[in-house]
Amino acid sequence: MLVLWRTKMKYVLLFVLLLNLGSALSGCALSPQQVSLMPSVTVDSQPYGAGRAATVSVLDDRNDEVLGTRGGVYGDTSLITMTKGMVEPVALASEKILSQLGFDVSRPGASNAGFGTNDVVDGESPIKFTVVIANLNYSSPNKVFANSVNGEVELKLNVEKNGEEFNSRFKTKNSERFFSVPDDKVNMVLINKLFSETLAKLFEDPSLAHFLQ
Repeated sequence: MLVLWRTKMKYVLLFVLLLNLGSALSGCALSPQQVSLMPSVTVDSQPYGAGRAATVSVLDDRNDEVLGTRGGVYGDTSLITMTKGMVEPVALASEKILSQLGFDVSRPGASNAGFGTNDVVDGESPIKFTVVIANLNYSSPNKVFANSVNGEVELKLNVEKNGEEFNSRFKTKNSERFFSVPDDKVNMVLINKLFSETLAKLFEDPSLAHFLQ
Protein backbone atom coordinates (compact mmCIF):
# COMPACT_ATOMS: atom_id res chain seq x y z
CA MET A 1 0.00 0.00 0.00
CA LEU A 2 2.82 2.37 0.87
CA VAL A 3 4.46 1.79 -2.52
CA LEU A 4 1.16 2.37 -4.32
CA TRP A 5 0.56 5.60 -2.36
CA ARG A 6 4.04 6.90 -3.22
CA THR A 7 3.49 6.12 -6.88
CA LYS A 8 0.20 8.03 -6.90
CA MET A 9 1.85 10.98 -5.16
CA LYS A 10 4.56 11.10 -7.82
CA TYR A 11 1.94 11.37 -10.55
CA VAL A 12 0.06 14.06 -8.62
CA LEU A 13 3.24 16.09 -8.14
CA LEU A 14 4.15 15.70 -11.79
CA PHE A 15 0.68 16.89 -12.83
CA VAL A 16 0.93 19.95 -10.56
CA LEU A 17 4.41 20.74 -11.89
CA LEU A 18 3.24 20.57 -15.49
CA LEU A 19 0.19 22.69 -14.69
CA ASN A 20 2.35 25.40 -13.08
CA LEU A 21 4.81 25.31 -15.95
CA GLY A 22 1.98 25.77 -18.44
CA SER A 23 0.67 28.73 -16.45
CA ALA A 24 4.13 30.30 -16.37
CA LEU A 25 4.59 29.89 -20.09
CA SER A 26 1.18 31.32 -20.89
CA GLY A 27 1.99 34.25 -18.62
CA CYS A 28 4.97 35.04 -20.85
CA ALA A 29 2.77 35.65 -23.88
CA LEU A 30 3.49 39.38 -24.04
CA SER A 31 1.44 42.06 -25.76
CA PRO A 32 2.83 44.42 -28.41
CA GLN A 33 4.01 47.83 -27.25
CA GLN A 34 4.38 51.29 -28.70
CA VAL A 35 6.87 53.80 -27.36
CA SER A 36 7.55 57.49 -28.02
CA LEU A 37 10.97 58.79 -29.02
CA MET A 38 12.06 61.98 -27.23
CA PRO A 39 15.88 62.04 -27.05
CA SER A 40 17.40 64.83 -25.00
CA VAL A 41 21.07 65.83 -25.06
CA THR A 42 23.01 68.56 -23.29
CA VAL A 43 26.45 68.89 -24.85
CA ASP A 44 29.58 69.70 -22.88
CA SER A 45 31.60 70.97 -25.86
CA GLN A 46 32.42 74.65 -26.24
CA PRO A 47 30.06 76.51 -28.61
CA TYR A 48 32.14 76.89 -31.77
CA GLY A 49 29.25 77.57 -34.16
CA ALA A 50 29.79 81.35 -33.91
CA GLY A 51 26.31 82.04 -35.28
CA ARG A 52 26.98 80.31 -38.61
CA ALA A 53 23.97 79.12 -40.58
CA ALA A 54 23.26 75.38 -40.55
CA THR A 55 20.52 73.08 -41.78
CA VAL A 56 19.54 69.66 -40.42
CA SER A 57 18.03 66.69 -42.26
CA VAL A 58 17.28 63.24 -40.83
CA LEU A 59 16.88 60.03 -42.83
CA ASP A 60 15.59 56.68 -41.58
CA ASP A 61 17.66 54.10 -43.42
CA ARG A 62 16.26 51.01 -41.67
CA ASN A 63 14.47 48.27 -43.56
CA ASP A 64 11.72 47.69 -40.98
CA GLU A 65 9.50 49.92 -38.84
CA VAL A 66 9.58 47.34 -36.03
CA LEU A 67 12.15 48.09 -33.32
CA GLY A 68 12.31 44.52 -32.05
CA THR A 69 10.50 42.00 -29.90
CA ARG A 70 9.77 41.87 -26.18
CA GLY A 71 10.44 38.13 -26.18
CA GLY A 72 8.24 35.60 -24.45
CA VAL A 73 6.91 32.38 -25.91
CA TYR A 74 5.19 34.29 -28.74
CA GLY A 75 8.05 36.63 -29.55
CA ASP A 76 6.95 37.01 -33.17
CA THR A 77 3.85 38.93 -32.08
CA SER A 78 5.15 40.80 -29.00
CA LEU A 79 6.64 43.53 -31.17
CA ILE A 80 7.75 47.05 -30.24
CA THR A 81 7.04 49.95 -32.59
CA MET A 82 7.06 53.75 -32.37
CA THR A 83 3.87 55.70 -31.74
CA LYS A 84 5.13 58.12 -34.39
CA GLY A 85 8.12 58.16 -36.70
CA MET A 86 11.69 58.70 -35.55
CA VAL A 87 12.72 61.34 -38.06
CA GLU A 88 11.06 64.34 -36.41
CA PRO A 89 12.22 63.60 -32.80
CA VAL A 90 15.82 63.03 -33.97
CA ALA A 91 15.68 66.22 -36.07
CA LEU A 92 14.45 68.28 -33.11
CA ALA A 93 17.15 66.85 -30.84
CA SER A 94 19.84 67.51 -33.47
CA GLU A 95 18.66 71.10 -33.92
CA LYS A 96 18.80 71.66 -30.18
CA ILE A 97 22.34 70.28 -29.99
CA LEU A 98 23.56 72.48 -32.84
CA SER A 99 21.92 75.50 -31.24
CA GLN A 100 23.81 74.70 -28.02
CA LEU A 101 26.99 74.59 -30.11
CA GLY A 102 26.28 78.10 -31.36
CA PHE A 103 24.85 77.46 -34.84
CA ASP A 104 21.87 79.30 -36.32
CA VAL A 105 19.81 76.25 -37.29
CA SER A 106 16.97 75.79 -39.77
CA ARG A 107 15.37 72.97 -41.73
CA PRO A 108 16.09 72.54 -45.45
CA GLY A 109 13.64 74.73 -47.34
CA ALA A 110 12.98 76.97 -44.33
CA SER A 111 13.99 80.60 -44.10
CA ASN A 112 13.62 81.31 -40.38
CA ALA A 113 17.06 82.92 -40.27
CA GLY A 114 16.34 85.21 -43.21
CA PHE A 115 18.02 83.13 -45.90
CA GLY A 116 17.33 80.13 -48.11
CA THR A 117 19.18 76.86 -47.67
CA ASN A 118 21.36 77.48 -50.75
CA ASP A 119 21.97 81.19 -50.17
CA VAL A 120 25.47 82.42 -49.40
CA VAL A 121 25.79 84.41 -46.18
CA ASP A 122 29.02 86.36 -45.61
CA GLY A 123 30.75 84.31 -48.28
CA GLU A 124 29.66 80.93 -46.89
CA SER A 125 26.77 78.58 -47.68
CA PRO A 126 24.88 77.12 -44.73
CA ILE A 127 26.56 74.04 -43.28
CA LYS A 128 24.43 70.98 -44.07
CA PHE A 129 24.04 68.27 -41.42
CA THR A 130 22.42 64.97 -42.36
CA VAL A 131 21.77 62.41 -39.61
CA VAL A 132 21.00 58.88 -40.77
CA ILE A 133 19.29 56.32 -38.52
CA ALA A 134 21.25 53.27 -39.64
CA ASN A 135 20.10 50.69 -37.10
CA LEU A 136 17.86 50.28 -34.08
CA ASN A 137 17.48 46.92 -32.43
CA TYR A 138 15.67 45.82 -29.28
CA SER A 139 15.52 42.19 -28.20
CA SER A 140 14.98 39.93 -25.21
CA PRO A 141 17.27 36.87 -25.42
CA ASN A 142 15.23 34.79 -22.97
CA LYS A 143 12.05 33.43 -24.57
CA VAL A 144 10.51 32.27 -21.28
CA PHE A 145 11.53 34.87 -18.69
CA ALA A 146 11.67 38.04 -20.80
CA ASN A 147 13.21 40.19 -18.07
CA SER A 148 16.52 40.85 -19.83
CA VAL A 149 16.83 43.36 -22.68
CA ASN A 150 19.49 44.09 -25.29
CA GLY A 151 19.37 47.38 -27.19
CA GLU A 152 21.46 48.96 -29.93
CA VAL A 153 21.31 52.24 -31.86
CA GLU A 154 23.59 53.21 -34.73
CA LEU A 155 23.63 56.67 -36.29
CA LYS A 156 25.61 58.15 -39.17
CA LEU A 157 26.43 61.79 -39.81
CA ASN A 158 27.26 63.58 -43.04
CA VAL A 159 28.32 67.24 -42.97
CA GLU A 160 28.86 69.47 -46.01
CA LYS A 161 30.79 72.71 -45.60
CA ASN A 162 31.92 74.82 -48.57
CA GLY A 163 32.39 71.83 -50.85
CA GLU A 164 34.07 69.66 -48.21
CA GLU A 165 32.49 66.61 -46.54
CA PHE A 166 32.78 64.95 -43.15
CA ASN A 167 31.37 61.50 -42.35
CA SER A 168 31.15 59.59 -39.09
CA ARG A 169 29.31 56.67 -37.55
CA PHE A 170 28.63 55.87 -33.89
CA LYS A 171 26.92 52.97 -32.14
CA THR A 172 25.64 52.49 -28.59
CA LYS A 173 24.81 49.11 -27.05
CA ASN A 174 23.20 48.37 -23.71
CA SER A 175 22.00 45.32 -21.78
CA GLU A 176 19.66 45.47 -18.79
CA ARG A 177 18.10 42.92 -16.43
CA PHE A 178 14.90 43.46 -14.45
CA PHE A 179 12.94 41.61 -11.76
CA SER A 180 9.92 41.59 -14.05
CA VAL A 181 9.15 42.10 -17.73
CA PRO A 182 9.71 45.81 -18.60
CA ASP A 183 6.56 47.75 -19.45
CA ASP A 184 6.21 50.41 -22.15
CA LYS A 185 7.42 53.22 -19.88
CA VAL A 186 10.61 51.36 -18.99
CA ASN A 187 11.24 50.47 -22.61
CA MET A 188 10.69 54.08 -23.66
CA VAL A 189 13.35 55.21 -21.17
CA LEU A 190 15.78 52.56 -22.43
CA ILE A 191 15.33 53.43 -26.10
CA ASN A 192 15.52 57.19 -25.51
CA LYS A 193 18.68 56.71 -23.46
CA LEU A 194 20.30 54.83 -26.35
CA PHE A 195 19.38 57.57 -28.82
CA SER A 196 20.50 60.37 -26.51
CA GLU A 197 23.89 58.76 -25.86
CA THR A 198 24.48 58.10 -29.55
CA LEU A 199 23.53 61.64 -30.57
CA ALA A 200 25.92 62.98 -27.94
CA LYS A 201 28.74 60.86 -29.38
CA LEU A 202 27.87 62.03 -32.89
CA PHE A 203 27.95 65.76 -32.18
CA GLU A 204 30.65 65.82 -29.50
CA ASP A 205 33.12 64.03 -31.75
CA PRO A 206 36.43 65.99 -31.62
CA SER A 207 36.97 65.22 -35.31
CA LEU A 208 33.69 66.95 -36.14
CA ALA A 209 34.65 70.01 -34.09
CA HIS A 210 38.01 70.16 -35.85
CA PHE A 211 36.32 69.96 -39.26
CA LEU A 212 33.86 72.75 -38.44
CA GLN A 213 36.27 75.16 -36.78
